[in-house]
Amino acid sequence: MTNRRAPIAPFEIVLASLLIFTAYSVAQAATLTTLHSFTGAPDGNLPNGGVVLGPGGVLYGTTMYGGIDCGEGCFRSGTVFSLTPPASPGGGSWSESVYSFPFLRAGETPQASVTLSRGGAVLYGTTVFGGDCAGIASGGTVFELAPPSPGASWQESVLLSACPESSVDGGPISSPVVGAGGVLYAASIGGAIFSLSPPASAGGQWTESILYTFTGTDVFEPNAVAIGASGALYGTTQHSGAASGPNGTVYSLTPPGTPGGSWTITTLHSFTGSDADGANPQAGVLIGSGGVLYGTTAFGGTTAGLCSSFDINGCGTVYSLIPPGSAGGGKYTILYRFTGPGNGDGSGPAGGLVGFNGKLYGNTLRGGTGSCSAVDAGCGTIFSLTPPASPGGAWTETVVYSFTGGSDGASPSGSLAFDSNGVLYGTTQAGGASGYGTVFSLTP
Repeated sequence: MTNRRAPIAPFEIVLASLLIFTAYSVAQAATLTTLHSFTGAPDGNLPNGGVVLGPGGVLYGTTMYGGIDCGEGCFRSGTVFSLTPPASPGGGSWSESVYSFPFLRAGETPQASVTLSRGGAVLYGTTVFGGDCAGIASGGTVFELAPPSPGASWQESVLLSACPESSVDGGPISSPVVGAGGVLYAASIGGAIFSLSPPASAGGQWTESILYTFTGTDVFEPNAVAIGASGALYGTTQHSGAASGPNGTVYSLTPPGTPGGSWTITTLHSFTGSDADGANPQAGVLIGSGGVLYGTTAFGGTTAGLCSSFDINGCGTVYSLIPPGSAGGGKYTILYRFTGPGNGDGSGPAGGLVGFNGKLYGNTLRGGTGSCSAVDAGCGTIFSLTPPASPGGAWTETVVYSFTGGSDGASPSGSLAFDSNGVLYGTTQAGGASGYGTVFSLTP
């Protein structure tokens, strides 16, 4: 059975032999600390995109809703936040600073997290609504945001308004990635992969270029892109593809050989949603050693048990894919199939993967040992995947932490970040002191 489902919104590891595995363990020995609980209108609601780690250990992220109510014509439609660690470890609370989008033309509803510029001086991000379009706030923005220095304010610049006349259809939705020359690359809801090139001189206009627009059964709803060593872009789509049913794809987008030429799209894998495959990736890919791609699907993997009312055929998967042009090119492997809350395992991996000390880490929106509702059992998990000790062995999944839905939060999603000490940071969509989501740290 295949059904379209609503979105649930560089590291190096040694590539081992990639074989299907089912090894699984639970190790709730991790220490989780809630660094911040969001309060709604004042500082944000629904931190869907995760966090990035900036200079000085400062965390940056977004909330889709909430923010400061600044009067008529000013909407509480999302924030960008920073959390600064205390001066000494364990010496106090993290300090929050919030930028609330002040009016619709400056953008509204950032769904993804932000990206640091090279050097970390400014943040880049997208909003799925807003923008200045011939006097009508419309289809989303790409923005630049300078974090405040002491006593100063956040400074936003709108780099692109995705107006109806723009070919960026449906509004920018993914976090931009920064390529050579400071060029930004991102995806839109309607299926455009586009770039924004910085101006030749300060204060000039950024230049938009549409690299590729998906159409028909080609693809639907692309997620964030990643940049490979050769300048090629790699990404996933949530729906469509050549296989039966709207199950999504993994693709590459290769730059032209000569300036002004066309980018070349290649579908590397079409998900089938079957027991042998995943379905509907909600995040992009992680590029590992040798260019191997690692990613997650929110559904698919097995029909052995019903994970929730949404997981019609499977609780989700983690996969690897070797792109063409390298040894074993084209090889696609399911590394793990989630088994759901009935086994204490996660369900519905909605965020991307991050690597640390040779392991993969990710989050699941549901599952685990917590109980958040009768329908979708489980409040979500943080998991790790350990590669086999010898070629041909099994990768091992460990539930590092199961959320309870209380002060620790519920439904983790979006990007995770490690610091140099091995502390993991992320966000939950719900839970916390006010029920509007949290930012947490986790020491595995």
